[in-house]
Amino acid sequence: MPRASHIALMHGFTFLQAVSLCLLFSHGMLCFGSKPTVKDSVVVSTPYGSFDMKNVSVMPDGAVSGTVVNNTTRSWKYAQFHVYLKDKKGKFLTLRYTTQNYSLVAGVRNLAKGQTGRIEASPAPSYLAVPGKFSDFDIEFNPTNSDFLFNYVFTLVTPRERPSPAFDDDTLSIAFSPSNQQITFQLQNRSGFPIKLDWDQMAYVDFDGSSHRVIHQGVRLIQRDAPQSPTVVPRIPVFKTSSILLIATRGVAL
Repeated sequence: MPRASHIALMHGFTFLQAVSLCLLFSHGMLCFGSKPTVKDSVVVSTPYGSFDMKNVSVMPDGAVSGTVVNNTTRSWKYAQFHVYLKDKKGKFLTLRYTTQNYSLVAGVRNLAKGQTGRIEASPAPSYLAVPGKFSDFDIEFNPTNSDFLFNYVFTLVTPRERPSPAFDDDTLSIAFSPSNQQITFQLQNRSGFPIKLDWDQMAYVDFDGSSHRVIHQGVRLIQRDAPQSPTVVPRIPVFKTSSILLIATRGVAL
């Protein structure tokens, strides 16, 4: 009999714990027995076509899951979406003490045209907890934080057009290896005379025509505005050198 009483007390304590947790999170909407809000199909329009989502589930804590088919004309390195929550009257939930609509952020990575991927979002952090109960949601594409999946193709334009970023003649041979972080190059002096590389006369010209100062490998970013001493490439017998160019105004990002 004492054992049965002990078990009954333990069960009663567990129930009280559950009630306490439910009350504690009543404003954040997390409670035992809460169910996700699910939509079988959501079509999200973009300027490039649509993302077709299936079985999209939004949990009370803000976690989002589902599948998405890329029916746009582009491949995506990352596509981001805002998930706007609605109450049972169809009104959007707002951030606490504001009139701004509350939204969750979900996304999908590395999704090529026609492929299917997973749309996911972690539970909302405590400082951005879901502000109330919801029974419906809308999803919108966020172009600002989305990136296309693409590959750079580099060619030489001057002094002679070539399909690869390299040039050679009787004086020198130079080959560039650009990336989205830096430009690496290798130079071979064939002239029989020293060649001087004047770093302060070099520039990176952007797609919009704007010019940027560059710094070479070994220059610290805190010294990016300081004059750079020229580098002399010797003439004996055929000397090779290599270096890395960074855009001074952007740190290491081209």
